[in-house]
Formats: sequence, C-alpha cells, structure tokens
Amino acid sequence: MKENPLLQIKGIKKAYGDKQVLNGIQMTINEGDIYGLLGPNGVGKTTTLKSILGLVSVDAGEFVYKGKNWKGNRSNNCIFGASIDEPVFYNHLSGIENLRVFGSLVGIQEKEIIRIMKDFDLYDARNEKVKNYSQGMRQRLAISRVFLNNPEVIILDEPTNGLDPNGIKYMRALIRRLSEEFGKTVILSTHLLGEAWHTCTKIGIIRNGTVVVEESIEEVSKKVGNDIDNFEEFFIKYTEDGIHD
Repeated sequence: MKENPLLQIKGIKKAYGDKQVLNGIQMTINEGDIYGLLGPNGVGKTTTLKSILGLVSVDAGEFVYKGKNWKGNRSNNCIFGASIDEPVFYNHLSGIENLRVFGSLVGIQEKEIIRIMKDFDLYDARNEKVKNYSQGMRQRLAISRVFLNNPEVIILDEPTNGLDPNGIKYMRALIRRLSEEFGKTVILSTHLLGEAWHTCTKIGIIRNGTVVVEESIEEVSKKVGNDIDNFEEFFIKYTEDGIHD
C-alpha cells in the first residue's frame, strides 16, 4: 500500500513525575486511514491521543502535518475533532438541544445539525432527553458533535466501550463510513482486537509507551493468514511482556 502521510508523530515522550508514559512514540497516519492504536489498558493509548490534540504537553518530539512541523494547541482548529474518554453532555437537554449548544460555538446552522443527526440515525430521537439515550446513541451523539466543525481528522478513544453486539456492529459500520463516505481520516484507540481487525486499515501496537509494530491490516493479514485467532497471537507476541493494568 502506497504511503501518503497526513500526520507523522516523531519521538514523542511524556512523563508524569517519575513515570514515563510515552517513550518515543513514532506513528505515520496516511490520508484516509482508519488507524487503530492497539494495546492493553494502561500502556499510553489515551495519552498519545491527547498529545496529538494538544490536550497534554509533551516533553520531547514533534508533530508533522502535511509535511510541515506543527506546533501550538492542536485542539483549537478544525483539523481535528475528537471524542476522548466518556462523552459528557447536558443530560437534561434533548439530543438536538445539545448539538445546538455546541453548534452555536462554531456557527453551525440548524439545517446542518439536522443533516448530521439524520446521517447518524439520531433524527427520530432528536427531542428525547439525552439522559434517556442508550450508550450506543450517546456514542453516536458524541460523533455527531465532533462532526459539527467538519474536521479533517477524527480521533475516537475506545468508541465501542460499553456497547452491546448490535451497537458494536453499528459503530464498526459508522467508522468505516467516516472514511469511505465522508472522506475523513480516523484515529482510534482500542484494546478489542476484533474491532481493529474488522474496522481498521492500519494498526500501531503500543507497549511500554512505544509503538512496536506499525503495519497495514493488509500486511498483517498476510502474516497471520487472514485469521483473527492468529491475529490475537500476533498481538500477544508483542505485548505480553509489557507493562499494563
């Protein structure tokens, strides 16, 4: 697969006190990728995503976007949109009221909010209070909120957490739509290997704050014989001696 780098992360390091969380992260995300950052809990996946967004400062390393060294607060522009940690909403408001609040901050018109809710199958529940939304609906509302600013890159932290099998299947299809239909580059973290196998086009496996494997799913599939069980063994090979929860 031909590389078309959109975002390169070079040698990112981050420590909290005496604990080294990121230890020279190297990643190359190509335009149009669905890039899965994989690893057990507690190995630095969320910190990596937050560093990309500029939500945490880094101790060393650089970010290169479209071939140019890129500094500053990356969260304050329309390049990135993200849903990190558990999505937080005004639970006493309806779905559409929540999007109106956030839409008002970026000048989004009502017709665009309605279009986005239709795109993500939330229109019929637009007037229902968010406190009554299922976990799957809340996740879709979070992605709808991300979409309000029409970002080039969408970052999702464990997007299938807490979903039932139907919700997981829907989220898989939605993430693929973000890339294939809407032309977005997607970076997601997960510790669920099946989700990466069925959803991503490229993966990075993180261990002890370092990306130890970075390959396209096509390349990995050739190595493991297109077998999810073999993929699990492939993953364990690179992570079993690492530090995690």
